[in-house]
Amino acid sequence: MLFVDLPQVNDAFIAIPQRYQDNRGFFQEGYNSDKYEGKVKGCCQLSFSKSKKNVIRGMHCAQYGKLVQCLQGSVIDYMVDLRPESTTYLKWTSVQLSADCPKQVYIPPRCGHGIFSQEDDSLLVYCQEGTFNEPKEMNVNPFDPKINIIWSGLSESEKYIISEQDSLAPFVDDAQKMWNERNL
Repeated sequence: MLFVDLPQVNDAFIAIPQRYQDNRGFFQEGYNSDKYEGKVKGCCQLSFSKSKKNVIRGMHCAQYGKLVQCLQGSVIDYMVDLRPESTTYLKWTSVQLSADCPKQVYIPPRCGHGIFSQEDDSLLVYCQEGTFNEPKEMNVNPFDPKINIIWSGLSESEKYIISEQDSLAPFVDDAQKMWNERNL
């Protein structure tokens, strides 16, 4: 197992597990608690998303970390630090994930997460350290100028596909204010 820290966001990293290939295909562990050196605190919920080309999902923030891998297609995976006490607060980074590579990305607790799908039927698996609990979740507008994420991949003639919930999500200051009011 190889780990590569992502210094733009504290506690974020890429994990590259061993993939065993032969004439039948390949075998890879998606998660093995013995091999993550305590960097991932278990898997309480396993989730999947499938996206068409040019879909943006996010920015979704949870109180638990997520280990994400692309099983089909390819995506650019984005994360932003939404922890006001962090030295990397409001900094973001992106990682290319594809089915051709065993690379996984770890999104720390209380960091926003989003993806841009580069191919039709891009399939992601999320090993979540906690379970979805709507009052404890926070969505931030993916186009918030304060964060200034550069969503890449479209030509001038193409348009993003995004849910109404994501496109109407509040900017970070309002999102955090609402989250704090719900979680006092």
